[in-house]
Amino acid sequence: MKKAASKTSSQSTVPLDRRFGYRFSMLGRALGQQMHLFVEREFGLSLAEYRILAVLENSKSPSIKQIAKQSQIDKAQVTRCTSALVRKGLLEQTVDQRDRRLRSITLTRAGRALLATMRPFTNERHERLERCATKSELEIFLNVLTRFEREVEDMVAEQMHKNVQYRGASAARRRRQS
Repeated sequence: MKKAASKTSSQSTVPLDRRFGYRFSMLGRALGQQMHLFVEREFGLSLAEYRILAVLENSKSPSIKQIAKQSQIDKAQVTRCTSALVRKGLLEQTVDQRDRRLRSITLTRAGRALLATMRPFTNERHERLERCATKSELEIFLNVLTRFEREVEDMVAEQMHKNVQYRGASAARRRRQS
């Protein structure tokens, strides 16, 4: 597939409304705000609590680390929210008998029922967004989005590698200066 030619040189500024990170961030924030308003008003949940429930609905007993990664919430907040959801009777947490540091986290019957109550809202929200595009446009969009995700993963890995190199060079300079 032919790739789009870059229309900006390294010296020119890409307009804000053409920056992918900015646009995705704004869209994500708006969707998050809409969901937050809904779950707080209807169920007394925070957005983080909802995201944890949603991850658990689609995963079989993930670890705190896995929940944090999938929900894009830091591990400490996942731990706090998980405790709150256990107190609310929406989650069950059991200690692993072989490794007491590990916890098995699952939805309770009440947690599954709450998510089922939310489903009409979340489905309508999804369908409303899908109605903004044709079936072929959605297919193309999802394919491009997948390619963007892979490219961003590569970009992050490159920056992490550069940071490791930078830290190593900085440490070597400090040792030489000592």
